[in-house]
Amino acid sequence: MAGKLRSDGDRIASTASEHGVGPAILLGARLVGESLWWGPARVLDVLLDVRLGGRTRGVVRNESTVRQLSVTGDSNWYEPVQGRKFRAIMAGVRLEPASSSFLDLGAGRGRAMLLAARAGFREVVGVELDPQLATDATLNVDRWLASRAGRRSGARLTVRQEDAVETAIPDGPVLVFLYNSFGPVSLRLVLDRMLASHLADPRPMWLCYLNPQHAAVTDAEPALVAQVRTHGWVIYRVDPSTAG
Repeated sequence: MAGKLRSDGDRIASTASEHGVGPAILLGARLVGESLWWGPARVLDVLLDVRLGGRTRGVVRNESTVRQLSVTGDSNWYEPVQGRKFRAIMAGVRLEPASSSFLDLGAGRGRAMLLAARAGFREVVGVELDPQLATDATLNVDRWLASRAGRRSGARLTVRQEDAVETAIPDGPVLVFLYNSFGPVSLRLVLDRMLASHLADPRPMWLCYLNPQHAAVTDAEPALVAQVRTHGWVIYRVDPSTAG
């Protein structure tokens, strides 16, 4: 079944590239009728990749690989964010993208990076521990930058193949994004790095935590002020003054 899903996804992507989004939607609708495995969300996932000009879709159960490479051994697998969820999350962040950076910890194949660039962030950094996924993300970023939308955006995109607990926080206003990328130990170390960076250079700093399996860690940090909370994500603003 997994092979069929990949094949159907490739058919939709090819149809969209050759004939446009309309025929691709019709093909997707037909595939939905043929198989209960193909729902509207999967069709939208493929069409989003068509718009992004790369292949970012697909869950990658690579936790055994990344946990061997991780400093703390608690890294999780890759799952790309849905476009509609990303837009909803961005609506809750009070940052001006044109003057801010976007840091994706656990970038996978780079979907959130490309969505952030499309949203207008001036600098986008993706950190990915898995060497193969980092290569995939680089290829997707290169394709997007070579596209008309990428050239017009003027955004700077960088993929770093390294551990999130060791990565530097960009200067200036910044949004840190993670999709349940790791466990509580790594999360605590990332928070420590964020707060140290903010102490050295106080500026607008936000954290978007999607699928917050370890929200107990972030909620326990008094310098993080929750601005938006849903069952699927939490958005925090860094404000050390709240730490007392």
